[in-house]
Amino acid sequence: ETMTFFWVHMVDYARASTANPGGDFKTFLLLNPQLCNGGMFLHYFSRKLMLQTSDARTQVLLPDVRPLPSLLSDVSAAASSTAHAEDFVAPSKPLTDDEWVEKFEQRTLPSWGHE
Repeated sequence: ETMTFFWVHMVDYARASTANPGGDFKTFLLLNPQLCNGGMFLHYFSRKLMLQTSDARTQVLLPDVRPLPSLLSDVSAAASSTAHAEDFVAPSKPLTDDEWVEKFEQRTLPSWGHE
């Protein structure tokens, strides 16, 4: 259950956060190559929790390494604050095409997209 939920969540997140002008699956995968990484769950779940815990097979467990990406944010704190999202997110240094390809091949991309 946990693995199924993880993949459904990641595909839905990628679908909702990526503009796919062609609307076809091939373009979707080209825009979201991280979804071809079968070990991507290890960025969010420990191997022990996901592969060695019987509960992970029968129910959905929360990640124990880091939270899953979310399209929603905690708006309760924002409602009483004058802070903006830009105050919490430091822009990353844009990668050159060569740097992006190198990081992609090494599976060490720092973000979902190519800035």
